[in-house]
Amino acid sequence: MKQNMKRIIHTVSIILAILLAAAGGYYGGRRSVTPVVGTTFYAVIEEIRENYILVQGMEINDINGRGAFELTVGDKTELIWRGVPIMVKDLRVGNTISVTYTGEVLETSPAQVKDVLRIQLLDDETPH
Repeated sequence: MKQNMKRIIHTVSIILAILLAAAGGYYGGRRSVTPVVGTTFYAVIEEIRENYILVQGMEINDINGRGAFELTVGDKTELIWRGVPIMVKDLRVGNTISVTYTGEVLETSPAQVKDVLRIQLLDDETPH
């Protein structure tokens, strides 16, 4: 009788520990990821100048994201590749990127995007 009771307590303890670990991982993971609020489109880099990047929006975007854009890279712009921070010098003409921004797009030629929150390099190769 005591053996059965010990097994039951042991089994319940293990199940409880697994459930607590799963709940902790779930909630801890949700807190560690900060969602970026804004509009995102995909583009190919055509030219890179100091704090400006000229890109061509891809056909996969909606109609508003298919033209030429001049992106302003500011102090608050996050540049990443596979979750790792990179710098503008790591980008190359021909790279495929996603661009997340807020605010207005100035309808000039090319269109100007001033408040760029994130530029994510999507190419598989390691940036140099």
